[in-house]
Amino acid sequence: MRKLLAVVLLASAPLAAQVPPETQPQPVTIEFLLFDAAQTAGKRSTCPFAVRVARPDGTPVAGARVSFRLIPSPASGRFASGLPVEIAVTDPSGVAQAGHVHWDAQPGRVHLHVIAAVDKHRAERLQSIELAPPQPSSFPLRAGRRAFWVLVGSAGLSTLAGLAWAKK
Repeated sequence: MRKLLAVVLLASAPLAAQVPPETQPQPVTIEFLLFDAAQTAGKRSTCPFAVRVARPDGTPVAGARVSFRLIPSPASGRFASGLPVEIAVTDPSGVAQAGHVHWDAQPGRVHLHVIAAVDKHRAERLQSIELAPPQPSSFPLRAGRRAFWVLVGSAGLSTLAGLAWAKK
């Protein structure tokens, strides 16, 4: 009975232990690309979020699954899908891109949590983003100034036009 148990234990040993070390998967690293940590609340992000996934020796990893997740604290935002999470796959150069974010109106700090997974390995990075309060309008109407607007629209075969006048 003891010999049978020993044979069963050896046969059920994990395959990774039987694979030579040079052929086992290597861990991965995450590097942020074109990252601007200063953003404006209520606006669209200045650039899309992108990361490069590579092996420790610098070799790019193609086909890695990358999760971009916005963690609110107290400010927040949403990707183009309307969700705070975006999933991407790295291209042959190891780059994964999540696209632009539309920031909520609340200024403050947001954390971007990025997870890359490939070959049973996983790497994580957490990056802080500071959302500044929105800037005042770039076209303020000063006292004594006048502004004109011409409005034109059409619906079906009808055309609508209007003129607006503002004085402060």
